[in-house]
This record gives sequence, C-alpha cells and structure tokens, in this order.
Amino acid sequence: MGIFIISETKFSYLNPGAVNIFSADSPEEILGKPVLEYVHQDFHAIFRKQVSTLIKQNKPILAVEERWLRLDGVPTELVVSAMPICFEKEPSALLFVQEKL
Repeated sequence: MGIFIISETKFSYLNPGAVNIFSADSPEEILGKPVLEYVHQDFHAIFRKQVSTLIKQNKPILAVEERWLRLDGVPTELVVSAMPICFEKEPSALLFVQEKL
C-alpha cells in the first residue's frame, strides 16, 4: 500500500509503497512536485474538490477509484482514501493508495 502526504498541493512524504506505485526509484524523484502532475487530467476537478474537502472542511475521503499517472506517464487505476492532518505545522492530507485489482 502506498502512503503519502500532500502539503500545499505538493508531495511532502512518500513511503516505499507509494514510490513503487509511481514507478520511481526514490521519493526524491517526486517530493516537492505538484500532485496534479500525477493525477490524470480526467480527474483534476475531482481531485481539487477532494483537497478542498480534506483541507478546508477537515473531512476524510472514503475509498474512491481514480486514475493517476506513474512517473513515466503511464496511467494506473488506484483506490484512494485520505484524511486531513497537520504536517510540519501546515494543513495537509494523508493519502492511502492501492492499485485497483
């Protein structure tokens, strides 16, 4: 399972599972980059709404299916759940992602 943290719409943390899901060699390849670069464009509006729910309304997101992009641009279907957190004193989101079977 991949776990990552989004702060100010950028990746702030990725566990090894998330690094693997995005087909990266290390977290440094993705850390600090805008998350929308890795969300399929068909899901941008949905993702923006989810971030608003998480950060502004402080409500979790239950498991939803979304299309994200690997580092090489290949789409992958993920099941995503998320909860609002505070990370390094900033409102953030903790996401749990799993490849759809």
